[in-house]
Amino acid sequence: MKENFIKEKGFISIFVTIVMIFLLVFVLVSYNLVLTRLKNQKLKTIELQEIYSESFNNIEDYVYANANDIIPIYNIKELNRVGKGDSIQIKDTIYQCGISNSYALKSDIWIDVKEDLLTGIVEFSDFKLFNSQYSIDKGQKDIYYDYQHEDGGNVWKAVAYQKFSDKDMELVTNKTYLQNKFSIVNSFDYNNLNGLTFMIIWSDKDGAFNNLKIEKQTNIPTKLEEIKVFKDNYEYIDKNSGEFYVLVNI
Repeated sequence: MKENFIKEKGFISIFVTIVMIFLLVFVLVSYNLVLTRLKNQKLKTIELQEIYSESFNNIEDYVYANANDIIPIYNIKELNRVGKGDSIQIKDTIYQCGISNSYALKSDIWIDVKEDLLTGIVEFSDFKLFNSQYSIDKGQKDIYYDYQHEDGGNVWKAVAYQKFSDKDMELVTNKTYLQNKFSIVNSFDYNNLNGLTFMIIWSDKDGAFNNLKIEKQTNIPTKLEEIKVFKDNYEYIDKNSGEFYVLVNI
């Protein structure tokens, strides 16, 4: 009887010891996790302080442009801001990109059809280069589209663009004409091309450019309806809020 009591007492002691060890381990692990989390938060706070401190210090190096300064454009990001009315930093100068400002292309602008246009990154369309509402000096620079296809090169030029919207019926050309709710944005010399390959890209009802067709033709078009890939796909374009580009492979 006495021996059984001693055994039971021993088991209880062992059990209590195990429980205490478990609780101790749990407390230590929890403490370590909390300590690590606090350490990470402190490091993140220090890192953010350094970033904002650096940005704040760099503000002193910026120059704010005058309202009549010509705004230089070097890339698609800067091109997208034309006429938006917001501010943008170009090199070490901050410009206000209003409609009334003057702009100048300082580099050829390359738009990747897959990465920029089809994903909706491009907000600027070629029509702005021909619209008298905007003052954009192209100089010897231009806008080019990059898209590789199996039968030709990867360089394209926009020859037509339209966004079907009553409030911004866009598009003027060198000759300024409008027909059947679309316009040519570029008068283009097709005679210098070795063969004609055209591409049309148009938006769906949600505004995403996810439709693309390419076709070759032999005859030189004198109007948009004579571009075969346009004629074959025009019916699929939403005439209420749709948008399309027609490009020629150069």
